[in-house]
Amino acid sequence: MIHLRVAATVLLIYGLACVDSAPSLRRADLLISDARLLTRPGEILQRSAVIVTDGTIQEVVAGELDLEATTVIEGENYTVLPGLIDTHVHLLTQSPIVDGDAAMAQYLNEVLPGVLDEYLAAGFTSVMSTGDFWPFIAEVKARIDRGAIRGPRIFVLGPMFTAPGAHPATTMCAENPWCRAHLAVEVDDEGDAREMVDAIAQAGADGIKIIFDASRDNSRFDTALGRAVTDRASAHDLPVMAHAHTNGDINDALGLGVSGFVHTPHETISDELLERMMATDSSFATTLSNSQLVAGQPSEFPRGPQKQNLTALVGAGFLVAFGTNNAGGESVGSALLTEMQALQDAGMTSSQILTALTAGAAEYLGRLNELGTIEAGKRADLLIVEGDPTTDLTALTNVIAVVKDGVLVVDYR
Repeated sequence: MIHLRVAATVLLIYGLACVDSAPSLRRADLLISDARLLTRPGEILQRSAVIVTDGTIQEVVAGELDLEATTVIEGENYTVLPGLIDTHVHLLTQSPIVDGDAAMAQYLNEVLPGVLDEYLAAGFTSVMSTGDFWPFIAEVKARIDRGAIRGPRIFVLGPMFTAPGAHPATTMCAENPWCRAHLAVEVDDEGDAREMVDAIAQAGADGIKIIFDASRDNSRFDTALGRAVTDRASAHDLPVMAHAHTNGDINDALGLGVSGFVHTPHETISDELLERMMATDSSFATTLSNSQLVAGQPSEFPRGPQKQNLTALVGAGFLVAFGTNNAGGESVGSALLTEMQALQDAGMTSSQILTALTAGAAEYLGRLNELGTIEAGKRADLLIVEGDPTTDLTALTNVIAVVKDGVLVVDYR
């Protein structure tokens, strides 16, 4: 029997904290005690404990408790926060881009396990794949979900719906027919579009992505096709996310009722568009850093307008979620630091960035009911770091341990 005396001091930035004053559990799989907890946006609990059983957070406790736990982590000098979430990654399109089934199989066996481990080691327990080779990424997701391989939880948008001959078919997949066939859905018929949405949904996708990219090649996704895709996705209860950078592209996407945008736009948002976006409750992934779709490729877009747009969106109260657009251009830890610095340069506070990495990202994914905060009943996805990221964001790189679904997947103690 492990007897622990846990004293708690509650520091509130916004609102009031609700902390249980008396324990109700006699046993647990995991106990993190005497730690600083970043439970949810604006709430910090000092010298408190998290109790985990069967992959779920059972209690956040202040006070004395008698508890038998299989694993105990003494949290003094540590900060515990929800597992980090990157809402824009490309796991299978790292450079050099593969060009056939044999090369894909080699990548899956020899390269991908290290990439997945790198995300866990950096504290990311969930990521969204916003464009990877299909159906291979769906199988990777399924293998992680059933415990066959290690890795962060993957939410998959499926292949990218795009206008015939538009990005990524003739950009990153130029002169690579295999890439084009497995990454892009080039449709010009509404019936074909609906059938493809059905197939993607049946294969286990978590959402649909449409490319609206007149900024790159003057090819706009047909509105009637877009309506066919969004209506069919809605029938499967799948969100539709838009890749859009110009005011015209964003207007088109808003007209189709998309759920969110996978980038902060590169063209300065007009006042009129900002008002329309506010009326539609839009949300955005940040992607300000230079982590590119193809590893090592420099950005072809100016970053100044993008940072100005993010400043305006945050100031207007839009939901923004942390996203790097990393596809191997830099390590996961480096991409985290690069994106956080870019967000700071755009005027975001440490508190806002931490929210974008956790609760904001979970809300963007439509998963705030299970991820993004440390609350009873939610998945036990936890990051334990040395130091205090509320005063120094680089403390996020001082990883002590990572918990995913209640399992200690990284332990540097």
